[in-house]
Amino acid sequence: MTATLDNVRDYLKDAAGKTNLVTYAELYNHFGYRTGMPNDANPIPMFLGILMTENAKHNLPLLPSIIVCKKKDKPKQLLVPNDTYFKRLQDIRRVGLPKGIKEKRALHKKEVDAVFAHYVQ
Repeated sequence: MTATLDNVRDYLKDAAGKTNLVTYAELYNHFGYRTGMPNDANPIPMFLGILMTENAKHNLPLLPSIIVCKKKDKPKQLLVPNDTYFKRLQDIRRVGLPKGIKEKRALHKKEVDAVFAHYVQ
């Protein structure tokens, strides 16, 4: 499937409606990309930024909040999004950058809960 802004949005809405978190690898693989690809070869990071900006502009929960990193050595551990997500969140929500994993998890949980509350049917 071709990665377009609408296709990425629909994929994330479908996952959110099922209260599923998605890893970056799952998202990239779904659209035929690999993690670690340069951004000029992978439009998905750009689309995620656009979605966050659009969601904030329309006073909606930030749909890309359901995307998380997964560590190979701890595959079952719930992790948080990458640092780019938190930098965008800082700009959009006017919050400080979280210091440490506990603050990241708390801030992330708040955003994920809002997304699931909005998109679950």
